[in-house]
Amino acid sequence: MKLIIATAIQEYQDNIKDFLQKSEVIGYSFQMVKGYSNNAKDGIENNWFASDNHETNSVAFFSFIKQEKTNTLFELVDEFNKTAPSKSHIHLAELAVDRIN
Repeated sequence: MKLIIATAIQEYQDNIKDFLQKSEVIGYSFQMVKGYSNNAKDGIENNWFASDNHETNSVAFFSFIKQEKTNTLFELVDEFNKTAPSKSHIHLAELAVDRIN
């Protein structure tokens, strides 16, 4: 079992939902969040939010899924990020879950 966390700018919300569906993720949690960047001096390419603004409307998705579904999800996100309509990308993390009830 894995816990996946996807974060992105709000404009990518529907894309993430589509990727979760295509990966056969049955259930997930979603939260609107504010993304912050305190280090714009490193340049736009190192900023998750691709902006020099300090606050960005963002989204976060969470789901417990089986290991085999993570590969499809990562492939879809990687492909999207190659041609993303802005310099901001979808960020996806996979964490091991030792126990779940």
